[in-house]
Amino acid sequence: METKELKELYKDGFDDSKEFIDYFFSNCITEDNVLLKKENGKIISAGYVIEKPAFFLGRKTLLPYFSALSTLKDYRGKGHIASIIDEGFKKLYDRGYAFCVLHPFNREYYKRYSFADINSYSESVIDGGTRFKSRLAGEDDYSAIIDIYEEYISSIGFDNYLKLNPHNLCLKFSEFASDGIVCTILSAHEDFAFAFCDKNRILFYAAKDMKLFNSAENFKGLIYEDFTKTDKHYLQGRIINVKKMLQTYPYKKDLDLSVKLRIIDAQIKDNNIITQLNIKNGVAALQPCKTSDFVFTVGELCQKMFDGGSPLFTRQKSFFADKY
Repeated sequence: METKELKELYKDGFDDSKEFIDYFFSNCITEDNVLLKKENGKIISAGYVIEKPAFFLGRKTLLPYFSALSTLKDYRGKGHIASIIDEGFKKLYDRGYAFCVLHPFNREYYKRYSFADINSYSESVIDGGTRFKSRLAGEDDYSAIIDIYEEYISSIGFDNYLKLNPHNLCLKFSEFASDGIVCTILSAHEDFAFAFCDKNRILFYAAKDMKLFNSAENFKGLIYEDFTKTDKHYLQGRIINVKKMLQTYPYKKDLDLSVKLRIIDAQIKDNNIITQLNIKNGVAALQPCKTSDFVFTVGELCQKMFDGGSPLFTRQKSFFADKY
């Protein structure tokens, strides 16, 4: 793998520290997840697809993230990123994935590739008022942090979320440590929250009790991303395999319905289908047909699957706090 050249491209596109870039390429990048484009033997554009363990649409799975998509400054504006994304779509389709996500620098830009908004957040500020016991987290605290994280997820009731396990947690610590960011644990009668803080922001956190967390004088005035609110859009997703998504979507268990759909996809040709979707007791099956009741682009279909508001789909509450 041409790591040195890829690092130079990364530095040309992103304002991250050398330590973080070294961490990123050492821990997240393999020969298998690199997407790149060359011109006259020189890498001019690249991106990466990184698998994240998640609970998604009712099951445990690996969710592929598009990450660090970039083109050298002198080559921008010529459609090179489009070829990187198309290559990624093809690889993911061939490998059997149904869905992918990314954290967009510009939401409207990625909608041209049929990405849809799949989770939202609001920026909140810690009020403070109560000073709790605190400590800097170390390796001995991994199990406590996992416990806090899992209770946080279950208490809010997200339908879709990244599933931290001890290995992922180690990577999360290493990721932040590469930029000199440490984790603080708060305790009352027990450990109830953790947070990675940098300057005036909390970058990643979880809490068993959000009221206590918001009252922590330890973090007073710090800004955090509240995924229980919906003022701003955070992550976008894209259907890779329409048939798989229609067959595995978590429909209501009492849903009995039959509808003919035509799906249009400008990037992934195999997703251009006309199909009859038959749902019985929430279980879906597809069969070929020649006419359609409704026509959707793949981006429109994706948005409906997460927004709900139709007889077919229910609103999905998603928590994906990673940006790559």
